Amino acid sequence: MRLLWGLACCFVAAAVRAADPLSSGEFRWTVGDPIFSAATRSDDPCYSVKDPSVVFFEGKWHLFTTIRSVKRTHQIEYVSFTDWKLANSAERHILTITNNYFCAPQVFYFSPHRKWYLIYQASHLGRKPSLQPAFSTTEKIREPASWTKPIFLFGEHPANVKAWIDFWVICDDTKAHLFFTSNNGLMWRSETALAKFPHGWTVPQVVLRDDIFEASHTYRIKGQSRYLTVVEAVGAGRRYYKAYTADRLDREWKG
Repeated sequence: MRLLWGLACCFVAAAVRAADPLSSGEFRWTVGDPIFSAATRSDDPCYSVKDPSVVFFEGKWHLFTTIRSVKRTHQIEYVSFTDWKLANSAERHILTITNNYFCAPQVFYFSPHRKWYLIYQASHLGRKPSLQPAFSTTEKIREPASWTKPIFLFGEHPANVKAWIDFWVICDDTKAHLFFTSNNGLMWRSETALAKFPHGWTVPQVVLRDDIFEASHTYRIKGQSRYLTVVEAVGAGRRYYKAYTADRLDREWKG
């Protein structure tokens, strides 16, 4: 489960404002009341909302989340609004890109293609494991019905990966980098040239070993030549978040 967007934004902002909390480990947190919750649906009761990915475009916030419900366990929902005070009352749209399992969205604009990309995990009934990274695109983020059907990032499942979850793409000047975890203390990375994106991914390689579990998300730190990964960890009967930094996306991550 990805970190709630508000905490993630506070985390990155703190990294810029403070002397260097990523080195000292000293953070100050501010948490407000919940501002977005699961919708009430009589035909398929929804009981949770998670994995938020949000962008601000043309005067509106565009929020994509995983919703958990009774009949269909995992789907992606979209809402848009001008103010976060209006988020919970905004019209809900479940994306119709597939009738199968799909969740854990990441949304970004890829300027070389002039398209919005939705990266997520979806079921592929012909593969083991069936959970696979996929993408959809649109030129009109405001139109939830405009997203294309799923296309899987890999032509076949990588032989060296037994399980994977929660996919995240970030680009530098020449490459796109795909990060994911495998629920066993490992974080992986694959890459492709920007000219080949979203295809041409290399064989994934392990880039971090620790008590990490899932939900890694990676950003460039504003005003610095460093990158930040926040990832959910597990241990001693609880889940919590840890942060790692790197000078380059293809280099070692340090906690």
